[in-house]
Amino acid sequence: MKMKKTRLMNRLEEKAHYYNIKTGGPQEAITKELLHYDILQTLSSMGVFQDGVTFQGGTALRLCYGGRRYSEDLDFATGHDFNFDRLNDLSTRLTDYLSTSYGLECTVTPPKHDIDQEKGGVQVAAWKLSVSMDPARKDIPKQRIWIEFANVRALTKELRPFISNFEQEAGQHMLIAVETPQEIFADKILAAANRPRVKARDIFDLKFLSDRNITLDPAHVVEKLKDYKVTDHDAFLDRLDKYRLDLTGEAFRASWLDEMTRFTNPDLRQVLLSNEFYDSMAAQLDRVLGQASDDIKAALGMEPDEPKLTNKFRL
Repeated sequence: MKMKKTRLMNRLEEKAHYYNIKTGGPQEAITKELLHYDILQTLSSMGVFQDGVTFQGGTALRLCYGGRRYSEDLDFATGHDFNFDRLNDLSTRLTDYLSTSYGLECTVTPPKHDIDQEKGGVQVAAWKLSVSMDPARKDIPKQRIWIEFANVRALTKELRPFISNFEQEAGQHMLIAVETPQEIFADKILAAANRPRVKARDIFDLKFLSDRNITLDPAHVVEKLKDYKVTDHDAFLDRLDKYRLDLTGEAFRASWLDEMTRFTNPDLRQVLLSNEFYDSMAAQLDRVLGQASDDIKAALGMEPDEPKLTNKFRL
């Protein structure tokens, strides 16, 4: 009987497998997070955080503020005057770093410097990192991570230490320029009103922030609407209201179950997938988004909506 040859794991897989056993977390998500550490280390060594680049989004919550879910891509704000040529060496620097660290084949595809129409004409430069886990095995998927820089302002900024979620990675001492949680809240509200469907990870992040008493500063949203050249405020708020309604739909429930399975550790996942938690979360986020909508209207000088009755059986 012919024995199937056992494939040896590379160094990155060995680390991810070790942390998978320790935490029970999804190995693919752990692998991506280990690569996130390397990407941030490379950017830090290039000095971009001293040049106005600011970390933002759900991965920033995870790696700078103790967020409890895994992530995929990295997002940064550069400010309006940032020269994207400053990042010309990113592909070479990152490829060399990962090749030296893990002995893996990887490519970093540079951006075309196109205008991202979906983001209202804001220039977005996105590098795509592709790491081949085993070049000889086409059935083993590559790890792909987008590293996106948008020439919008970060309205707030603080230097935060990098948080390693794995004990043997704690030696990577970095200070990262990152948006405050309050501004990330505003970014999540803006994203909510501009997505075609509810994204479970956005909802998780909004609950994470809300549970820590982070509230929306509507002035942040007003400034970001200007940056993204959103002038139809009624349409923006209508989309936000629709987003609230979609929270109760079966499509979002299915998305929630899928993403929380893929992006959380088992101890937290058990809570997140319970019906009791889901119903409580949906009610909480409905209130949070409703209050956000009211606050944004007030900041824009718009008339508030008539209060909606929530009692079905009114006497």
